[in-house]
Amino acid sequence: MIKTLSFNEIDAFEWQRLADHSPTASFFQTKECYDFYQKLAFLEGFLFGVSENGKLTGICCGYIVAEGNKLKQHFSRRAIVPGGLLLDANISDVALSTLLETIKKNLSKKAIYIEIRNYNDYSFVRQTVEGAGFTYKPHLNIQVSTIDTNSVFKKLSESKRRQLKQNEKADVICKESKNLEELKAFYKLLNQLYTKKIKKPIFPFVFFKELLTQPFSHFFVVKKEKQVLGIGGNCVCGISVKSAV
Repeated sequence: MIKTLSFNEIDAFEWQRLADHSPTASFFQTKECYDFYQKLAFLEGFLFGVSENGKLTGICCGYIVAEGNKLKQHFSRRAIVPGGLLLDANISDVALSTLLETIKKNLSKKAIYIEIRNYNDYSFVRQTVEGAGFTYKPHLNIQVSTIDTNSVFKKLSESKRRQLKQNEKADVICKESKNLEELKAFYKLLNQLYTKKIKKPIFPFVFFKELLTQPFSHFFVVKKEKQVLGIGGNCVCGISVKSAV
């Protein structure tokens, strides 16, 4: 029997089991990420699941966001699913179709489109995804092992290797940071980049401020003397498809 599940019907233990064994697992489909979305007032988190004969086989975790005044917000409402759907290796086509139809039905009045950003290979369910009315766009995923640092360094271009050596000589340092002032300096640079060059909306500062306090997040700052040159980060705990709704 196939059953769709709302956020309060999904068992946390079963959710973690699925994340531990799914071939499409990512941090963005974990309970930790969903709980984080719930702390942010500028977006609306959503969560849907599907079970087969009592076993959880699919999860969709994401958020709805919009920008600008009321009129602009109405036409910029979009549902984003970072990381792609969390699927059991043996999920049936019927269960996946049911999950996708449930997502569309529940979000149709809240967003003008749904975008599922795949971080894994979803070609094994492409036919089912397209059958549910989504447009499938393959995503190139490049993984670089960070265990062997010498091997990683050798794969860089000669100019990049030279640049790294010059930065070391110029006392440019990279370190993990939980410093709010360093984060503010970074956000100023990032906001300028998005405003002037990328010309796309950026999350408000509160998103980064809240993320800085989370145990699963790690920020790395690049500095020369007291000047922040850049910052990077990752989250540790785990289909680019689009459909008009």
